[in-house]
Amino acid sequence: MDTPSYCISFVGAGNVATHLANAFHKAGFQILEIYSRHLETAQELISNIGEGLATNSLDLRQSKADLFIIAVPDHANTYRLAQEIYF
Repeated sequence: MDTPSYCISFVGAGNVATHLANAFHKAGFQILEIYSRHLETAQELISNIGEGLATNSLDLRQSKADLFIIAVPDHANTYRLAQEIYF
């Protein structure tokens, strides 16, 4: 059975996002964007994966992603994050 060709974007570029992005990429999914408050962190993850756009903007209205994965630390202010994301 063929893997669907979903496009995925991540909010977060830490440990969990790194493992998930690598696993999805190896499974044949396209990684479109990685968001991080620190652009360098997103760029590092993109460079390890080999595809995608690193960003520190939560304006995701132009994204072509089929799936957004929010992978932020447990202590993150998710209420504030939810108010800042634009879909």
